[in-house]
Amino acid sequence: MRVTLLGGTGFIGHHLASLLLEAGADVSVIHRGTTPTRVPGIRCLTADRRDTATLRGALAIAAPSVLVDMTAYRAADIIGLLPALPPSLERLVVISSGDVYWTYGAFLGLTSGLAPTVALGEEGPLRERLYPYRDRAKGPDDLPFEYDKILVEQAALAGAAAPVTILRLPMVYGPGDRQRRVGIYLDRFRADPSTLRINAAEAGWRCTRGYVEDVAWAIRLAALDPRASGRTFNLGEADALTQLEWVGAVAAAAQWPGAVLADGSEPPSMPANWQIPLVTDTGCIRRVLGYEEPIGRQEGLRRSVAVASVEPTLHKGET
Repeated sequence: MRVTLLGGTGFIGHHLASLLLEAGADVSVIHRGTTPTRVPGIRCLTADRRDTATLRGALAIAAPSVLVDMTAYRAADIIGLLPALPPSLERLVVISSGDVYWTYGAFLGLTSGLAPTVALGEEGPLRERLYPYRDRAKGPDDLPFEYDKILVEQAALAGAAAPVTILRLPMVYGPGDRQRRVGIYLDRFRADPSTLRINAAEAGWRCTRGYVEDVAWAIRLAALDPRASGRTFNLGEADALTQLEWVGAVAAAAQWPGAVLADGSEPPSMPANWQIPLVTDTGCIRRVLGYEEPIGRQEGLRRSVAVASVEPTLHKGET
């Protein structure tokens, strides 16, 4: 099978490329050329997705049966891709996000709502308010101004001639995570070796997470299995830890001897409605495709801690 990744040299993509190669796929990566690939044995093609003509030429060379779009953040990204899709394409896999659900808008304070009593499945209601990060944008040309995975999904489903698979990612952690979902706590452990305090409301908040190699494995399954055709899947761990449990798990992986405490006087890490969990039901991909984590949280955190302890802090724009 010929599989092409649009994007695929970064945090998740290089793991996915390796897994696809191991599965026997003929793998191509189309990227802008700013970040070298770390995976020997893949075909690398250079194209900026905003240049439809150049992208069409790269896709014609790759001639994929499956295209995995790792870098569609705006509706315009998909709209520019559609006329470049090659006749060889049998399926388009679009990487989306759990931020499409209504709970994300309520968490950010964009809308109101009561906390859901169950994890949200793939048919759950989506955000009513679009462009969740627009107020953070420096201007109309800044990515957060037009970012919205809801519109990405809608454009792909409405315009692609081939069947579309939508994969909604969780909060992904692991080596190379620019959000430093593990590293930020290692910094705090070093700053105070005895106690780490978490705002009491934040301490009870839950969200769905996934270790980067496990998420890449799920994408690999969806890319190679025809049963994923036309389906939408939530990705992530089956259980959602509270923030207090999450920090405790990081502390255990780091063998940090201090205490992690919920404290009503501690300010939250960011302004948000901590009463709204960001938990999705990941049972569908497990039932339909037989997904199971090959690494798992405990080993994933161990690997994350080992790398975060020695790697420099990553800044925006680096991969």
